[in-house]
Amino acid sequence: MTYFARRLLLLALAALLLAACGGDQRPAAVATAPASTPTATVTSTPTPMPPTPTPEPSPPPDPFGVPELSDPDVDRAYEDMRTLVVDIGIRPAGTEEEREAAEYIAAQLREAGYVVQLEEFETSYRGDHSTLAATGEGPSMQALALAGSRNGTATGALVHAGLGSPEAFRDADVDGAIALLDRGLIPFRDKARAAQDAGAIGVVIVNSEPGLFGGTLGELAGVTIPVIGVRGQAREPLRALSEDGTPVTVTAEVGSRSLTSQNVVGRNGECRGYLGAHYDTVPYGPGANDNASGTALIIELARTHRAEGLCVIAFGAEEVGLHGSQAFVDAHDVSDALFLLNFDMVARIGQRANDGPRFIPSTAALSARAADVADRLGYGILPGDFPLGAASDHVIFEEAGVPAITVHSGGSEFIHTSMDTIDTVFRDDLAIFLEVSSELLRELLAEPGG
Repeated sequence: MTYFARRLLLLALAALLLAACGGDQRPAAVATAPASTPTATVTSTPTPMPPTPTPEPSPPPDPFGVPELSDPDVDRAYEDMRTLVVDIGIRPAGTEEEREAAEYIAAQLREAGYVVQLEEFETSYRGDHSTLAATGEGPSMQALALAGSRNGTATGALVHAGLGSPEAFRDADVDGAIALLDRGLIPFRDKARAAQDAGAIGVVIVNSEPGLFGGTLGELAGVTIPVIGVRGQAREPLRALSEDGTPVTVTAEVGSRSLTSQNVVGRNGECRGYLGAHYDTVPYGPGANDNASGTALIIELARTHRAEGLCVIAFGAEEVGLHGSQAFVDAHDVSDALFLLNFDMVARIGQRANDGPRFIPSTAALSARAADVADRLGYGILPGDFPLGAASDHVIFEEAGVPAITVHSGGSEFIHTSMDTIDTVFRDDLAIFLEVSSELLRELLAEPGG
C-alpha cells in the first residue's frame, strides 16, 4: 500500500472512531473562558408589584334590621287611653288598679307581636296612705289627709254637720263622733277647728266634685284630731252610714310605706332602642293626660313600628318618684342603647306661657332633632324643660348614659287632680304628637349603626 493509500485509510478510520464517540470532542479549554477573564456579575432588579388596595370599610350594621312599618291610627290610640281612664280609672302605684292597667298594656303588646314580661319590683316611698273604713261594709275607702292633720286613727259614728260652720254644730251632736262635712265656702282649718271644739274625734270632708282632693289646714292650725278628705262619689254612701249609725274608722297616715309595682316590658330581640311612658297615677285623679295619653301613644307606636331591637316599657310607680325606670336600669344593662323616647302628657296642648308643647331637656341633641322633625311637619314644638322640681323617666336613662328625651304637650291645668279626665284631653292633640313621634322614630330606626 502506498503512502497516500495508507494516509487515506487512517483518515477513514479516524472518521469512523469520531462518529462512534458521538460527535465533536473539542478540548475543554475551548468551551471554558480563560482564567484571566473576569466573570461578569448580573444584578436582578425585581419588577415592582402594584400596591394592595385598601378595602373599603364595611358600613356599620343596622341595629334595627328592616322595620315593619304601618301608619299609626289615632282612633285606636284614643281607645287605649279611654280604657285606662274610664274602664280602669285611678291607678296609684301598688294598687290593684295599677296591676289591672299593667295586664291590659301587656295584652296589647303581646297582640302586636312582642315578648312581654311584667317585671315586679319592691320599693318604698313617702306618701299619703289615709283611709276610711265602715264596720262590716267592705274594703277601706281611699282618702287623703289634709296637710296639718295629726296622723292617727279614730272610730265612731258618723254625724253629718253640713259645711261645718259653728251654727251647724249647734244642731248636730258630734261629741265623741266623726264629723261628716261638705267641702265649700268655709276654709278647711275653720271646719276642723269648729268640729274639734264641738267634741269630734275625727273629721271627714267630702269633695264637691268627683275624685279626691288635696288641701291644707294651714300652719299652727291647732288641730289635734285626724282630718281626711274623700272623693265626691262617696257623698251618698256616707250619708247613708250616718243615718243608720254604722261606726266608721278614720285613719290619717302620711309617711313611708313599701309597695310592689311592675314595669311592663315588651321585647323584640336584644334592646337597642326604647319607647317609654308611665301608666300609674296620683291617688286622686284618673290621669288622662298624665299619663294614659303617653301610654296609649307607645302602644300604638309599638304596633306600627315593629323592629328587631326596639323595646317598649310602660313604667310603674313613676308618680311616687321615678321608681319604675330606676328599677329597670338597675336590673338591666342599657349602656348600648341608642335612644329612649319617653312620652309624658301628650293629649292636651298647653296654651299658657311656659306650659306649651316641648321636647325635654332643652340641651339634648335628640330634642333638637325632634324639633326639626316637628318643624318639617308644620308644628312649632321646640326644645324646653319641665318646671322646677318636675321630672320624668327620661332622667334615669340619661343618667345611665342613654340619649333620652321626654315628649310633652304641656296642658297641665288639671294634672294631679280629679279633673284630669277623658273629657279634658283632645283626640286632635294626641294625633299631632302621634304623627311627629312616628316620623322621628322612623328616622331613628332607619339609621345604620344608630
